[in-house]
Order: sequence, then structure tokens, then C-alpha cells
Amino acid sequence: MRFTYCNRLHLRDLQHISKWLISKSILTVTNRQICTSAFKWTKLNMANKQTNTATHMHATQIFESAVSAVLPQHMISEHVQFEADNNILTVDDREYKVNKNVYVVGFGKAVCGMARAVDNILRNHIQAGIISVPVGSVASFKKAGKSEMILTNDTKINVLEGAKNNLPDDNSHQSAKAIHQLVSSLTAKDILLVLISGGGSALLPSPSSPISLEDEMKLTQILSRRAVTIQQLNLVRKNIEVLKGGGLAIEAHPAKVISLILSDVIGDPLDTIASGPTVPDPSTPKQCIDLFEELKVLDDVPSSIIEHLQAQVNSREQQASEQHDWSHVQNVIVGSNTKAALRAAKEATALGYICYILSTTLDGEAKEIGSLFVQLTEYICLVYKSKHYGERIPALVQLEFEIIKKGIEKSSINELITAIEMSRNSGKGLCVISGGETTVEIKGSGKGGRNQEMVLSSAIGYGKSLSSNRNLEHFNVHFLSAGTDGQDGPTEAAGAVISAEFIKQVQDKDLDLQEYLDNNDSNTLFSMFTNALVETGFTGTNVMDLQILLVNYNQLNNQ
Repeated sequence: MRFTYCNRLHLRDLQHISKWLISKSILTVTNRQICTSAFKWTKLNMANKQTNTATHMHATQIFESAVSAVLPQHMISEHVQFEADNNILTVDDREYKVNKNVYVVGFGKAVCGMARAVDNILRNHIQAGIISVPVGSVASFKKAGKSEMILTNDTKINVLEGAKNNLPDDNSHQSAKAIHQLVSSLTAKDILLVLISGGGSALLPSPSSPISLEDEMKLTQILSRRAVTIQQLNLVRKNIEVLKGGGLAIEAHPAKVISLILSDVIGDPLDTIASGPTVPDPSTPKQCIDLFEELKVLDDVPSSIIEHLQAQVNSREQQASEQHDWSHVQNVIVGSNTKAALRAAKEATALGYICYILSTTLDGEAKEIGSLFVQLTEYICLVYKSKHYGERIPALVQLEFEIIKKGIEKSSINELITAIEMSRNSGKGLCVISGGETTVEIKGSGKGGRNQEMVLSSAIGYGKSLSSNRNLEHFNVHFLSAGTDGQDGPTEAAGAVISAEFIKQVQDKDLDLQEYLDNNDSNTLFSMFTNALVETGFTGTNVMDLQILLVNYNQLNNQ
């Protein structure tokens, strides 16, 4: 007699069938063994499904907890306190006397919520304010029901929208002019709060005369076609604009300037975030001209820009930022990827995981980082099953070599091994957290984002590993990558999450994952599956991306 088992057959159903077969003397000893195996299989299958669901929930819960730690209200309240009794404003370790002398400006994707938080604290003392935010920001928050991200009707802070498609435009240019006019009118008794977040460069275009916005836009297009880095682009912006490269702080002098900065740049370099409007700039106009020559675009750059830079070089005067006394400026990083990663680690620990933060500076091609996490998964599982790591198993040595080639330090691998051993000895799952920002080389016409592309790439590698590496069957693995702003590329998803269960569902549908990756069509693929997409909605913050790898040793699979 042959039995066929299906996922929907419950243990109690098999028990009833078995009793009936025994009563009819149909069930032989051999068939009883088959039924016993069926009972064990069904029990195992149900337990694995429960574990898979719980681990999936853990991955999303850890990510959402990390995002909550870098929401504007939390960040601002941690760094900014106000004592109403004596009108003392404290920002980290510095105190300011407040007496209806506070002004607010801001620019970036996350400054709506930051402005609301500041307004809640200092409303009675704020005299005026202007923030430059992306087109549709207020409407998006209203639609999402996130009233805490929106300034109230009685605020003195004016909200201006611009920079459609994250590019400078006439609206953002007018916003920058209004901000310039406000800050340049301040006096020594005034306090200027500057709110800065990712996207600030496009929302504060301020080309120096006689450079037009159109000329600067043309230059940006020329440099983008040469695949310049963001550092190179910011080098140019800081030397051809009035408010960048410390210009805003200089224009606001002699007022006291407090910059509250939400970092969306790897390593949190103050002079790079939004092109450093309140930070001394060590670069020179000569470096810009040298860059144009190196890229062989000098003849293509608008003449107004070349003339402006050359005039500065010929003047032989010190840069304004070098001459300036910066004692009136305080720059504070209120939120960063590191802060989000630390909060993720705290949440993972509370959920019972041994946690390790691998890096908060991951960059490079998204699909390559996806492959890296497959190799890390194989490495973790192999170390976990190896009782004598000191023997230097060849497969481990090769994996370690490949991981180091992709930029992970040997010291980090040693720390990861310690975490794996703690996980194995304690019986707890392992959580590996990383952060940063990757890129995507667009070759196809599909819909997706860097996080979804990374997870899709990892799904391809993980699927191959499952079919060739029986060791992975002993582990429940989930991998998530998502953007803290809640928007991964031109999609409504923050990212995606996969597991072995996802791989099985893909195989059942007979889908070719490589075709979707080649077409940069990750969102279309993940949209076919329940719970594959990470959907948070527009969060109102942005500290780049987070990756969460959860590895649980499955005791039931090893019985």
C-alpha cells in the first residue's frame, strides 16, 4: 500500500485513517511504519511552518524597531531639551539663552517631522522659519495618517515643496532664495536652527552669480554621464553655490547656528551630507577644474561655471570658510545608520537572538551584496555544524577567502565566529545586522529598487545552495533588506524578505529568478508572493538601508 502525503493533511486526520485501517486488518507492520513516518512528517511540517512564520515576523519586527529609533520625534528629543522655567535650550553639551529669538530653516526628505518636533519644543520662541521638502511630502503624510510629521496650522514655519524627481527645479531654487534671505537678516542675538537630511542638496540649489540654475543642471547631467561619485559631485556644488560648503553658516553670522543633521551618507561625513551647508569646506575651485580636465569635459561645462571657478583661482584669496570663525556653529548628528543598527541589535537580543553588527558601511552593487549574504549564510551554517573549526575545513577556508574579497575584514569574521559559537552553545538563533547604501546598474525595463534587487540576488544564490548543500536544510534562514525611508526605488515597498519557504514557492510557480534580476524587475516578482515585500509606507526618516540575516538551527529537522 502506498501513502501520499500533502501539506494540508493534519496529524489527527492521519490518526483517524490509521485506526480505521487497523480495525479492517488492512494496516500491516510495514504500513504501520509508513504511518508512523507520516505522523512524524506532519508534526515536523507543522512545526517548521510555525517556526518560519515566527522568524519572518522577527525579521520585520527588528527592522521596524530600528526605523522607530531614527524617527524625527525620537531623535530630536534625545539631543534637544528646553527648560521653560529659565528659557535654557540645551543641545547635547551646549546651552543657549532663548527669548523669542529662534529661527528655523531646513531642507531634506525628513525635515517635515524634524520641524514638527522642534516646533513642539520651542513654539513660543520661534519667530519665523522655512523648510524646503520634496513635492508631495505633506500630502503623503496626510494620506498615511501620520499627523505627527506635519506642522500644525498655527506654526510660524513655512513649508515649501520642490525638487520633483529629486532634482533641483525652479521651486526648490525659490525656496533656497527665501532661506538665504532669512538667514542673512539675522543678528548676534538670534539663534538659527538648521534641519538637514538626505536629499538636501537638491532642495537647496543656490548657484553663485552669474551661474544660472539651468547651467548647474547641465553640469550635473554632464558629470552624471561620467559616473562621478557623490563626493565628486558635492565637491563641485560646494564651489559653485552660495549656501553649500559652509555658505549658509557664513551668511547667518553673527547669529548662533545649531545644525541638527540626519545622516544618509556612509560614515556620516559632515561636509558631504547635503553638501555641508554649515561645515568648513577644505576643497578649492582648482580641484573642480582639475576634475573637469580629468574627466575630459572641460569644453562641455557651461562657460559661466568655468569663469566663476577661474576667477576664484586667480584671486589667490583664502576661501571664505578658511577665513571664517566657526565658534558660533554647532553641528550635531541626531540620527544615523549606526543608531538604527544598534536599535535593531537591541530588539533582536530581546527576541532571544545572539546578535552581531557586521558593518554599517556596506556599499557596492546591490546584487553583489546579495551574493555576499548567501556566502555568509553558508559560512555561518558550516561553522555552526563544525565542532573543530581549528582544523580549517577546506570549504570554510574558501568561503572565508571569498567573503574577505568582497570587503569584509578578517577581524569582523573572527567576531562573527564568536557570535556563531555563542549561538550554538546557547541554543539561540543568530542575527547578523548590516547597513549602508548600495547601487543598481540598470540594464532592464522592470520595476524595483536596490533593496529588492539585493534580496532577489540572494534568493538566486540561496536557492542554488539549498539544492547543492544539504547542510543548509538543518537551518531556518531569513534575509531582509529594506530602506529606512520606506521607499525602495520607484515602488511603494521598503524592501523584501526571503526564506527557504519563498524558494519553494518560486519553484512551485516554475519562475526563473534570473530573468527578473536581469530585467531589474524585483518588485514585480516579490509582488506575486504574500509577505515577500516589506511595506512600511513613507516613514519620514532616512538613514540609508538595513540588512537583517536570521539563522536558526532547526532541531526538529535533525531528529
